Amino acid sequence: MNEARKETELDRSLKKSFRGGKSRIAALIDRSAFCLLIGIAAFVFSRALRIRPTPSAAIGVFAVSASFFCASVLFRRGLRAHSMRLRERTRAALMRERILLLDERELSGLLAAAEAERADGASILLPQKSAPLSEDDVYSAGREARARSGGPPKRLILITLSEPGEGARRCAEGLSAPEVELTDAKSVPALREAFFISEAEIDAAIIAGAKASPPKRLRLAAELLSTNAGKYALLGAILFAASFFMRFAQYFRAVGALCFALFLRLRTYERLKLLRSSGR
Repeated sequence: MNEARKETELDRSLKKSFRGGKSRIAALIDRSAFCLLIGIAAFVFSRALRIRPTPSAAIGVFAVSASFFCASVLFRRGLRAHSMRLRERTRAALMRERILLLDERELSGLLAAAEAERADGASILLPQKSAPLSEDDVYSAGREARARSGGPPKRLILITLSEPGEGARRCAEGLSAPEVELTDAKSVPALREAFFISEAEIDAAIIAGAKASPPKRLRLAAELLSTNAGKYALLGAILFAASFFMRFAQYFRAVGALCFALFLRLRTYERLKLLRSSGR
């Protein structure tokens, strides 16, 4: 794969990951529908304020254009932040995979070298398991450290390959003989050097991960009905359309505008929740 094609594939893979696996067309339809609903809401609010139809329509068009522009800016900013997080997660995943596949004797040699670099004489252990460390793992590491040193070491550094469980954290904080420190494998210089992950390897892993996950197709009706925010938007659109054929049109439009306002509020909350969960 030449460099230009690789950069294109990587860009597509990063965008696909940021969109949650959704295809580019589906994401465009989703963004267009969202901005169109904002424009409709702006038009409805303008009419509710007794603004004439032509200026109200102009306000609605402006709201759609401004929404598209803001969405594009936010997408680029979010993509940059997501790319940095994804690269770090990919680096950690590749490093964890290599450590888990490493021969136990070679790992012991690396840990011995890491211990020799320290001046405090701390024991360093690394349980080769992909699952989060548990309370039993901490006690088991403490027993192993005692057996190796012929007594309780003053300090035990326990290297984790994934986020430790709450029980493991409480156990590590409660022990005093030895004093236990939980640390990530990336923070140990000897391991970072032994399991160096190049940028090219990270690029290849991101591209391979994007190819392995099929794109999600957009079904607009199902999308609207599957979320609380979408249901408010659908109800607002129905009320707004019905206002042209029913009596007391202003009341239908006012309630429809309220539904659109609730849609925007819930949609923003759902987006923020998704961004927080993707950043973990």
